[in-house]
Formats: sequence, C-alpha cells, structure tokens
Amino acid sequence: GLLKAAAVEVQVEGLGALNPDRSYIFVSNHQSLFDVMALLHALPYDLRAVTKKELAYVPFFGWALAAAGFIFVDRSNRERAIASLRRAGDVLQAGRSILYFAEGTRSSDANLLPFKKGGFVMALETGTPVVPVAVQGGREVLPKNRLSLRPGRMRVRTMPPIHTKGRGVEARDALITEVRAAIEQGLRQTAPASSSSSGSRVNSVTVQGV
Repeated sequence: GLLKAAAVEVQVEGLGALNPDRSYIFVSNHQSLFDVMALLHALPYDLRAVTKKELAYVPFFGWALAAAGFIFVDRSNRERAIASLRRAGDVLQAGRSILYFAEGTRSSDANLLPFKKGGFVMALETGTPVVPVAVQGGREVLPKNRLSLRPGRMRVRTMPPIHTKGRGVEARDALITEVRAAIEQGLRQTAPASSSSSGSRVNSVTVQGV
C-alpha cells in the first residue's frame, strides 16, 4: 500500500537461483526506509527483518513492523542485541527467512558502510545460506533525513546464495568479505533506477531471471 501510494515501481532480478522451499538470510545494502517495503514486496518469502529498535517508535510504520513480528536490536546493549539475534535464529527454525541490513543504518550516498557482524555469526551458527541483495532507487524515492516522497523505480537484485553449512564461526570475516563483494557486484550489474516521468501511480513487480 505504501509503494502504491508513493507511485513506486519495484523490479526484481535473480530469483531463479533460489529455492522457494527453504529459508535464507537475505543480506541487503540500505539507503532508504523504502528499502524495507521494496524487499518485502519483491521477495516471495515469509520474511522477518532484523532492524534497529529506534524504528519501533516511528508512528504507524514502526507499529506495523512490531505487529508483523520484526526483530528489533538494541545496538547500545550487547547482551540485548545478542538475545535479539537468538530470536532471529528461532525465526529460521520456524521455516521463515530473515532480512538483515548489514550496514546497520542507511547510507547517505551510494557507498557501502562497514558491515555489522551479528547476522553473519547467526548464519554460520545455524548453517543457513546467505543471499546477498543489491537494492537501488530508494535514495531517489526517499533519501535519508528527508520526509518528502518522490515517485520512481526501485530495483532489487538477488545474487546466488552463499552456503554456510560446515563452516565454523571463525569463517565470519571471510563470509562478510564474500557477501560484501557480491552486493557490490549486484549494484554494478543493476542499472541505475530513474524517477518516473509520467507521475502515474504504479505498483508492479517485474521479475527477471526466474
């Protein structure tokens, strides 16, 4: 509904490399609050996102996330953050998938921020494959520190899954490097999103590579 109201079109590529019957940890870059809506709309999985606790207090948006069972992480408290990631592990055990923004916050430009490590430890401990995701166009629709929306197109590209089964937690840094490189590749392969010139209200998903 938010995508439709904002006249944002979402295109997704690369789903053909995924198994629709299994759980994944989707690790995405993050440029806009609209990344969450675009990813939930584009990915055909029962997803729960791991996000910072501050979003829980955003009127309507945060309340909806809480009602949907999203996992809020208190980054100022290590013990509570670890407990939150354990709850994310329970989500995986229930057959659902996790959406994890590894940068921890929105980037103000096209460059990736340093990656947080918790989600990668969770992937290794549970043996869950990691799917790198490159999302573009949200910064044009709603950049960080701006409240006005702009109609446009967002693109979501999923990269081939990176398997973690049999790899110990000591492989954490290597896994981060692999996932970051895959997201960077996806951002290069995904054509830059452009604003809608017609201003028409569009809410469609164009799936390529399935």
